[in-house]
Amino acid sequence: MIDQFCTLPSGRRLCYRVYGDGVPLVLVAGITLQLHSWPKPFLDALAEKGFQPIVFDNRDVGQSGRVDQAPPTLWQLALRNIPQGSYTLDDMAQDTFGLMDHLGLDHAHIVGMSMGGMIAQTMAIENANRVTTLTSIFSSTGATNVGQPTAQMKLRLSLPMPKTLDGAVKRFLSNLKYWQGRGYAANPKHWEGYVREASRRSSGDPRGALLRQAAAIIGSGDRTAALEAVTAPTLVIHGDRDPVVAPSGGKATAAAIPNARLEIIQGMGHDLADGLAEKLSDLVSSHAAYFAR
Repeated sequence: MIDQFCTLPSGRRLCYRVYGDGVPLVLVAGITLQLHSWPKPFLDALAEKGFQPIVFDNRDVGQSGRVDQAPPTLWQLALRNIPQGSYTLDDMAQDTFGLMDHLGLDHAHIVGMSMGGMIAQTMAIENANRVTTLTSIFSSTGATNVGQPTAQMKLRLSLPMPKTLDGAVKRFLSNLKYWQGRGYAANPKHWEGYVREASRRSSGDPRGALLRQAAAIIGSGDRTAALEAVTAPTLVIHGDRDPVVAPSGGKATAAAIPNARLEIIQGMGHDLADGLAEKLSDLVSSHAAYFAR
């Protein structure tokens, strides 16, 4: 896969990659994660099952357009006092629709993980005709009483960014040991390579992007009521060992969307571990294939 670019009607630039041939399946990444965060075994498995994974950098990360607005402070986020003019999940959903327009896709299967799941949910709420199927992976509804990270995870995320690349790798791998769950070990080689490549591809302030995207999540509020109107066939996947988005978030998402199917994976944390590639690709591909137009 190679980096390609599209310019949206807003003038914002998105960087994307298209993996192979097959039925288009748009993958929406989590908070500040770049397009190469999707593990290759997972993409390979989807391609082998007849799908064409499309991955991209959300606004503010990687090679996609940066946002100049000053980020909120941790105190503002804690008080849910989001600065006026901050972008929202709806803005990020419109970015994704813009990418689909560029690729000539009237509709597509949409898969989102973590914050990407929230964006995917928003797409299904805003424009149901363009979402053939929805798959929400370790995500939540935006309600404050479900899907919250553990206290330790909040502390880890609030620490200052390391000043060196080696420090960033060390911090990421330390966090990875905590959020990977117990039944499926994360691939540290993949994630070390991810962090180093992310540093090479990034031109902005990663801490500012993290805070702005956290503000987008908080500022977008609770989607529970709106999710009741979602008509796209929906699969919700969550691990029972997720310390970043508690399993209650996945359960609440499935409960809010009519006829949604919930899959709780024992031992899975907040990571698409290599050992889960076949299981996850089976779930995603069978869901998409069953409801294909």
